[in-house]
Amino acid sequence: MQENEEHAELAESDGAAQDKATSGMPPAPFPSSTPDRTSPSIQSPPPQPPSPKTATSSQPDNVVDMVDQNAASTPQAVVQDINPRDVMDEYGWDDLEERFLARMGECRKKEEEINMEFREWLKVFEAWTSTTLVHEEERAHKRLRTRMSYVQGAEVQLEERRLHYIKVVQAFESALALLGGG
Repeated sequence: MQENEEHAELAESDGAAQDKATSGMPPAPFPSSTPDRTSPSIQSPPPQPPSPKTATSSQPDNVVDMVDQNAASTPQAVVQDINPRDVMDEYGWDDLEERFLARMGECRKKEEEINMEFREWLKVFEAWTSTTLVHEEERAHKRLRTRMSYVQGAEVQLEERRLHYIKVVQAFESALALLGGG
């Protein structure tokens, strides 16, 4: 029972201290990778010695202890004074949509530039392949003509040999006819 009352008192005293600290100041911006040099830096409260309850319990006693535990577990955590009673500012969804569309437009332009460059390179590649193709066709045609002339020459030689053999056979036949048949 007393523990619950102590928790309530701690939470109320923390809330009152936070109300005093944040009154008259705009809400803190979301943390970013670069610190904002124009606004006063947000500092975490000094560490408090652990109470006997905290040392034995795994649950934090209040919001500050929970934030301190999270800050200790994540090196880039930024501790901010948060009051649950404060009304959150409306998020600029229209601005987000405009920024999104602007970024998408930039990406579309970049993609179009890449596509144009690709088309130009494709034209170069097509010219190269067509030139290579024409050159290879010319070489293939020359090889065909060389092979055709070789085969035609071999055919002429074969025909000459065939005619020569025919003449030789006729000469033997006529010689045999003269010798044998009188």
